[in-house]
Amino acid sequence: MSNAVLNAHIMFGEPCGEGAGLNEIADWAVELLMSGHSDIPVVQRTERGWGGHFCCAHRCLFRRNTLLEYKDIKIVVSTVGMMQSLIGEGFEEIGYNRYYETMAFHSDPEEPRYHDADVSREVPFDSPWSIDRLDADDEANAMHEAVVKEIASRLLQGETFSEGE
Repeated sequence: MSNAVLNAHIMFGEPCGEGAGLNEIADWAVELLMSGHSDIPVVQRTERGWGGHFCCAHRCLFRRNTLLEYKDIKIVVSTVGMMQSLIGEGFEEIGYNRYYETMAFHSDPEEPRYHDADVSREVPFDSPWSIDRLDADDEANAMHEAVVKEIASRLLQGETFSEGE
């Protein structure tokens, strides 16, 4: 258990009830640390209303774009899906055998106002990243949240996501 998770657990008691497992405590601690409700390190989360990657994001009915900031690191987590067909009838895959995808990137250091994604600097993650069927917005939201939580947790553990990792 990381020091931040242990401190959150000790400071606020057992958040998940009697005998909470390590995963439940870690999940709760990540949410706490991202919320800014304590004096321990915080990953600031900003939800934005535009597609964070993908050149045809304007055709996607599903778009999530979350900026995570920790110390001097800024990472954009972007999920797109349900891309409308060019002829206006039905939907198209956004890549091979997928209708939704999540990707993460370092922000563009040359773009100081919005911290948009630098798509040449991808951030790796282990969580699922694609969905191969239509009308799966709930699942896409869960997929996006899992990636946000994974990256935030890794930032709090000291990972810098250096180039070439």
